[in-house]
Amino acid sequence: MTLLTGYQTPQAIRRAGQSRLRTWLVKRKVRSADQIATDALAAAKAQHTVVPASGTSKRSSLWPGDASTSCGPCSARTGPSN
Repeated sequence: MTLLTGYQTPQAIRRAGQSRLRTWLVKRKVRSADQIATDALAAAKAQHTVVPASGTSKRSSLWPGDASTSCGPCSARTGPSN
């Protein structure tokens, strides 16, 4: 949990790298900082899925090609109207 307070996304973990993650964890007195940094970096390298709420997605709709700006539950259920 401590790691997530400073690095919330896999991209941030990958960008920080092994050494910086380890140093950051050691300063916060996390046990097994080396192993946690290694595991976190391996997991971050394996994950490349972009979550729409992460700020990296430019799509404003749940449906490709849908020009509406509605993001409510109804639009997610019914899809684009033709």
